[in-house]
Amino acid sequence: MIQSDPSPASHTKALGCRFVWENMADRDELEAFLYGSNLQWRMNQLGEQMRTPLEWMSGEARWRKRERGPQPEHWASVLSRSTASLFATPDVGLVSVPINPAGHRTLVSHRRLADVAPLHLDVVTRSGVHMLEGPAYFVDSISTATTPLHIYRFETRDRKDAAWHPPS
Repeated sequence: MIQSDPSPASHTKALGCRFVWENMADRDELEAFLYGSNLQWRMNQLGEQMRTPLEWMSGEARWRKRERGPQPEHWASVLSRSTASLFATPDVGLVSVPINPAGHRTLVSHRRLADVAPLHLDVVTRSGVHMLEGPAYFVDSISTATTPLHIYRFETRDRKDAAWHPPS
């Protein structure tokens, strides 16, 4: 669709397109690609902070106040396996690197893990592989366009292993 003025001195004012769907599943697939899920929002603890015009006019500061939890510095790749079967094929996932090294970590896995089972984590960063051990407590599952991700609170057993920091 092109909108323009027919006079010789005019220029193209707008250009657009329209999708005509033969199959609604194709439309849904494009929407899932474009808009995805709330995965990034939940993983990074993001939220909508804009105030509506009504909230601005009311002048009240209490609207949309949220308590934010501690933010991880970044996410690192992790290979996890049960401490009972260290020679098994590890599961690939992500683990948060907290600002406070003594704090708990968030573990994300593609596979549902046994709750409270002791795990051995090989955390892979630019500075090398760091080993952590401890239990993982199930928190939530997040639906994605392909497969759900499972979120756990991971607590290191030995805090001396937890004190590494990513390179600056």
